[in-house]
Amino acid sequence: MDNLPKVSIVIPVYNGSNFLREAIDSALNQTYQNLEVLVINDGSNDDGKTESIALSFGNKIRYFSKENGGVASALNFGIRQMTGEWFAWLSHDDLFSKNRIEEDINIINNNLDAKIIFCKTAVIDENGKLINEVSYPINKVTNPREALLLSGVDMCAMTIHKSCFDEIGFFDEKNRTTQDTQMSLLLSSRFHYYLNNKSTSYRREHKERGIHVFSQQHKKDVLYLCDFIHNRLSIDDFFPELKDNPNNISDAWLWMGFFYNNFGALNHAEECFYKSVHYERNIFKKNVMILKIFIFKYKSKISELM
Repeated sequence: MDNLPKVSIVIPVYNGSNFLREAIDSALNQTYQNLEVLVINDGSNDDGKTESIALSFGNKIRYFSKENGGVASALNFGIRQMTGEWFAWLSHDDLFSKNRIEEDINIINNNLDAKIIFCKTAVIDENGKLINEVSYPINKVTNPREALLLSGVDMCAMTIHKSCFDEIGFFDEKNRTTQDTQMSLLLSSRFHYYLNNKSTSYRREHKERGIHVFSQQHKKDVLYLCDFIHNRLSIDDFFPELKDNPNNISDAWLWMGFFYNNFGALNHAEECFYKSVHYERNIFKKNVMILKIFIFKYKSKISELM
């Protein structure tokens, strides 16, 4: 076991007495042996229920309690405390298949340049019943655009070398609900993701998930995420092939415009649309593009008139 890289499974939790025990069991029951499980209690205020469950596992886990600061702050705390070479995030209400970490390590051993592995994902309900399985059309993510095409890649399906955080920094604690997508996109601008299609990360859908409880905050965080993308990532990050074929830059900016528009970041969308038209040299195609953008932006008003 001394020759096997150590993996740290970090479980951030806030008022998680409903599913925490299952998540910890899922981590401890991994077929891979050289791992540690860190449970980070992010200031739960449920009369000690969450803490009681965590402490019941004794020295099988490493338990920490901190003031409430959000998921990103709990993850960052866990990263600072971990002693493993590799990081895996398990939400307190999610599960890993038993072979999750073992198969990730197999991919790593067969791809010595790999710094990030992602596995298949599935959605389960509050009782653990399978709702949906997600299959990926590609086995390697090489840029943020490909990550977005896979819905950002669920970060609880990823195993990440700790050095990645040394290079790009930790989770953004100002972003309370989309910090995972933000980190996934930033990572994909620097590192390739390798698919492990032999194991699964199970995301539990239930009414107490943060995206539902903090729905208004989530709307703000989506716009914050768009600002982050606009300010930190370039068109070349999303379309690295432009370096070899700059003639497609107009289409690339058009794609970015539709992306921002779909998330409600209209100021960034409009900027991208203008750049798309600016870089299009074919007059006919430019006129068609302007018409498409006009229809897209005002389709609701047009449908009302019809």
